[in-house]
Amino acid sequence: AYDIFRRVKKYIPSITENNIMFKWAGTFTETKDCLPYIGELERIKNCYFIIGGGAVYASIGADIITDFILERGNKDAKLFSFDRSAIQ
Repeated sequence: AYDIFRRVKKYIPSITENNIMFKWAGTFTETKDCLPYIGELERIKNCYFIIGGGAVYASIGADIITDFILERGNKDAKLFSFDRSAIQ
């Protein structure tokens, strides 16, 4: 994210890091059941995660998170939830 910020600052010198509203981080992980965690942590509202998986799960995660933001139900959300160990 900093590299992008530095490049944008060349064109918009007045921008500061305080102007940044959204950041993206990419991590590579694997869960015990090989499914990613997708959702919102209760203690961090309005911050959504897709942890683990690849391009296919990123697409599925984008659909689930869109449904969360738009407050629609999603039939697959429970399968990828952070507390899914309780449903296994």
